[in-house]
Amino acid sequence: MSSVVVNRNIKTLHEALSLTAAAVKDAAVVADVVYRQQEKTLFSTQGGSGGVPWKALSKEYKERKDRLFSRTTATIKGIAKARGNKLAGFALHAAVGSENKILQLTGDMKRAFSEAGGEHVAEGFILPQGARIQVGARGPSFYRMHATGDGKLPRRNQQQRTSTQDAQLVEGVRRALIPHVMRSLRVALRTGAPK
Repeated sequence: MSSVVVNRNIKTLHEALSLTAAAVKDAAVVADVVYRQQEKTLFSTQGGSGGVPWKALSKEYKERKDRLFSRTTATIKGIAKARGNKLAGFALHAAVGSENKILQLTGDMKRAFSEAGGEHVAEGFILPQGARIQVGARGPSFYRMHATGDGKLPRRNQQQRTSTQDAQLVEGVRRALIPHVMRSLRVALRTGAPK
């Protein structure tokens, strides 16, 4: 599973303010909205929005994708023609339209990182060490292979972020935690102990 730890200081907040699992889950939901939008932009800019554009496809692989998608497009057109130019109910696994976009052969990886459900992960929970928020995707090992550049694959990190994007994630967590923190502070002021 890929994950991003949004804020390392949540442990201290958790100890001082007794954050609940519900508060951390709320923060994970907010962080995930920001994260998924950043991932959509990252894939549409082919890495550029994350600070390092992904290495271009090799000539050989680009030609292979061209052949694959030209056959797929021809098959879809044939099916559409046979159905009176209607494709209702026809499920296409390959993401036609993303023919030569990097890391988007089928669209599965982009969906896993940028759309809720499926292999996408958005979790907030309390551990003995403090609160943790994870956003990202669980998926096949090739997700990690692309991110690290294992084997013949060049490094194309599908979770790269700029410091500004990291700050946006942290700000989302902060905004989500403020109501919980304020409640805890009010209780602490009345009783002398955070709840």
